[in-house]
Amino acid sequence: MRLTRQQLNEIFEHCASTDEEVCGLLVGRRQPELEIRRIIRGRNVHPKPTHHFLLDAATLLRAEASSPRRESEIIGFYHSHPTSSAFPSLQDRRDAWPNMLMVIVAVVEGRPRYLSGWQLDDVRRLSALSIVPP
Repeated sequence: MRLTRQQLNEIFEHCASTDEEVCGLLVGRRQPELEIRRIIRGRNVHPKPTHHFLLDAATLLRAEASSPRRESEIIGFYHSHPTSSAFPSLQDRRDAWPNMLMVIVAVVEGRPRYLSGWQLDDVRRLSALSIVPP
């Protein structure tokens, strides 16, 4: 998986903006090569946002409406862990959508420190993804 410097900055700025978990979308295409074209900030509407996230439906609907199927689509999600590592929690694994990218940013003392990429397959096996630095 490749993220541009601008995309990384967008994600990091969002993650540093609060001490709660933040979340958003990765929009792009899978073929002929995986390409992330846009980062869309979401709103965390989970009742316990310091330890969990739930992306607001309006962000999903907006992304779907603005992404013609042939050109780009939602290919994954990102979220922060303000109090833990960049490894998927049990809740993250339960909530993850199969075959979607999952980018997690660990925030330490208000600053993004670690970034990791993950994906569940159709039988919910978790795989680490390489993130190519810009």
